[in-house]
Amino acid sequence: MLVYYSIHDAQSHSTLDSVKFSPLPGLSLLNLKYNKPITSNTMVGLDHLTIEANPHNAQPEQYHFNNYAQLNFTGTSNNTNPLLDVTFDGSHIFNNDIVSAKPDIVISLRSDSKFQPLNDTTSMNIFVLYPGQTTPVRVNYDGTTLKFVPADSVINKINRAQDIYMPNFTQDGTYELLVQDMDANGNHSSNVSRYEGNTFFDYKITFQVINKPMITNVLNYPNPFSTSTKFVFTLTGSEIPQYMKIQIMTIKGIVVKEITEQELGPIHIGTNISEYAWDGRDQYGSKLANGVYFYRVVTRLDNKNMDGMSMSYDNFFKKGYGKMVILR
Repeated sequence: MLVYYSIHDAQSHSTLDSVKFSPLPGLSLLNLKYNKPITSNTMVGLDHLTIEANPHNAQPEQYHFNNYAQLNFTGTSNNTNPLLDVTFDGSHIFNNDIVSAKPDIVISLRSDSKFQPLNDTTSMNIFVLYPGQTTPVRVNYDGTTLKFVPADSVINKINRAQDIYMPNFTQDGTYELLVQDMDANGNHSSNVSRYEGNTFFDYKITFQVINKPMITNVLNYPNPFSTSTKFVFTLTGSEIPQYMKIQIMTIKGIVVKEITEQELGPIHIGTNISEYAWDGRDQYGSKLANGVYFYRVVTRLDNKNMDGMSMSYDNFFKKGYGKMVILR
């Protein structure tokens, strides 16, 4: 048996679907089932569903007037804010952090809507405020510097779109990254209307770029320490050192421990806290005695020693050597 389903939506658009069921014997009951995903905003408001069974009397019957039914229903939009996430070289940064001069910036927007995929570049607009400027500049999609990755439109997949932004910031100074976002229902990740001049934004982060490859003096924390200590330092430029090690030595200058770049764990341009925690043991695994030890960092990039970057705490270092204390 043929059944027509006609929807007249709140925006006066009409659609007609037909579904065939098994023949309906006399004096029997058939439950009609109709599944239609709502994939647009045109059904937000009062809608009308009309059902007509056996529209062409393919199954002969005496009366047809009772083959109709009309149902009214109200469609509501998705009012849930999408979720925006921004990473620089795979990490979340704080305001005024130092980042690479050639960062890989990934901007992700995720929506809870299952039927309205984020598949258009209008989902996100990217702006950059350059050092010394007052007006943010919009970044255009070119498939290279800024690439849009649409959400998968298959139902039950994660509805997430991404902007992959790979700039080359050749000027030293302080930058701002601003993002406008909007899902298919007009929802923004922020409920607050914020502006930079005439530019509306939902997200803003300030960051610093220093093109010259340098490294600060390496701090260990905590210091003094009893069980373990980690190392903190900052890198600038756009490339990480090809060679790096930390040498720990006695007050007589005897090296008792060398920590390699591989042991320190992944490092990146900006502020680093080592995954590695030194436990106060020497190269052979023996506990070192309580007392004062010195340490220094050796780094090379393109077969050259990296320059040091001056910081406020440099007065605690003498000719690049730091001091640490073991107290158990």
